[in-house]
Amino acid sequence: MAREARTAVGRQRLMTRAVLAHQRTLRQLVGKGIRRALRQHRAQVIKALRGGGAGVSPVRRGVWELCTEPVSDDAAGGGGEPVDAQVLRAIERHPHGVRAIDIGNELGLDWREVLGVARSLVQAGRVDEVQNEFYPRRKASRRT
Repeated sequence: MAREARTAVGRQRLMTRAVLAHQRTLRQLVGKGIRRALRQHRAQVIKALRGGGAGVSPVRRGVWELCTEPVSDDAAGGGGEPVDAQVLRAIERHPHGVRAIDIGNELGLDWREVLGVARSLVQAGRVDEVQNEFYPRRKASRRT
C-alpha cells in the first residue's frame, strides 16, 4: 500500500512538472510575440513622428497632433537648426526655469539628448543650471 502511494505521488509530481513546463513554454512564446509586436509598433510610431508615415506629425510647440498630411521640419519649427540652438531658444523662452524633459517634449527630442546639450551649454557659460532646471544666463543673476 505504501509503495503504491509513493508511485502515485511520483506520477502526480511528474505530471504536474510536465504541465508547468508546458505552461512556461507557452508564456514564453506569448511574451516573445508581445515583445515583437511592441517593437514593430514602436518603430511605426517613431517613423510616423519623424514624418515618415502618413497621419501623424510633430508640432514642436510641445503638443502632438493628428493630421491628414505630414508636416515638414520647417513648418514644425525645426528648420534644420542645430539641436543646441533649439535647446538654447527653448531655455530662453522659459525665464523661470525649465527641465530637460519639458524641453524634450517641446522640441520633440529625447530628454537625454536635451540633457547632454543643455549641460554643454552650461559648461559654455550660456545657460545656468540650478537643481536640474535650466535658466537663461541673463535671468539667473536676477533670481539670486
